[in-house]
Amino acid sequence: MGVLYDETIGWVYPLACRAAEDTSGAQELTQAFYLHLWADSRQFRQDTDSAVTWVLQRLGEHLRSGADGRA
Repeated sequence: MGVLYDETIGWVYPLACRAAEDTSGAQELTQAFYLHLWADSRQFRQDTDSAVTWVLQRLGEHLRSGADGRA
């Protein structure tokens, strides 16, 4: 997960900043996303999924639903 974080934080955090009202909110959103990603990691299929596409799809879902999972 450390490598995945290092490779994706450059996309995730700026998008969280755009979605949140302030830096604190963006940090909370980012942290919640990576926790969600970790919990959902069994859904990733290395033989058929692109890691970048998988992460960005999950990020889009997460940002649309909000950090607390509400729609």
